[in-house]
Amino acid sequence: MEYKIKDHGDGLELQAADFISVNISAYESIWKNFIGHQGNGQMATMKKITADDEAIRQNFAQHHYTVLESLYFMQLIVDDESKTKEINSFEDYRKASNQIMAYHAYSGRLRDNIEKCFLSLGQKNGAKKACEELDTFYHQRHVFIHGRKVPFLITTPDNLFKIAHIKGDTDSNRGFGLEMSWNSMNSPDDFIYLEDALKKSIDELKYLVNNLLHKILGFVLDFIESRNLEITPPGSNNYTPESPNNIYTATSGSNFGFQNSSGSFYGKDESTDLSLYS
Repeated sequence: MEYKIKDHGDGLELQAADFISVNISAYESIWKNFIGHQGNGQMATMKKITADDEAIRQNFAQHHYTVLESLYFMQLIVDDESKTKEINSFEDYRKASNQIMAYHAYSGRLRDNIEKCFLSLGQKNGAKKACEELDTFYHQRHVFIHGRKVPFLITTPDNLFKIAHIKGDTDSNRGFGLEMSWNSMNSPDDFIYLEDALKKSIDELKYLVNNLLHKILGFVLDFIESRNLEITPPGSNNYTPESPNNIYTATSGSNFGFQNSSGSFYGKDESTDLSLYS
């Protein structure tokens, strides 16, 4: 019997199970062979593993889990923006701006943790190449997080949010960059609908991340084989299933089994007042 996200994942992983299956299947391939989940917030155990290798595994698992949370939360931001298209008040504008900033903050964290997944397995060259592949997204994140406010416009009469195209690198001839003035964006063609910009970004990023996770999977399998390791199957761990809507234990990316004082780590609260977003 092998681990399956939809059966053995923690709260975040259960919530994101379909997303993982469709978009980043390599995440589960790594997880079921190298991480697992006992159902109580702890990673599965591995047979024959040394203390040093277990420290490597735990370090890797936490970065791996952070990649999932970052990308999945970015997808949820895109989904939210596709439902809330009109900007009819300052509050609508503030929320849209916050979503954009959060999206790019997660993008930076995603890139950093993919790099650390490679590094934790001793793959410095793989880490360097991964950063290069993600450089466009990281540069765009840098413009949003560290530069002046990115210019926007609200269309009439439909009140839709458009933002400036963002340079993918400093040498690009198109888009808004770190040292550019707002006045440089003076044509309607310089702007793109926020929903379209985010959808294009997340679709490209999901494809890249899954490819990078496939490369990481190869290194994970080499690590396991070279040490003759074997993950303890679910039935041997006295698995305790978790609800995707109630998390009271640590994530499967840790191995400490502490209780979370808030009783919730993530996501959708069924009591959310949707009228706030209308």
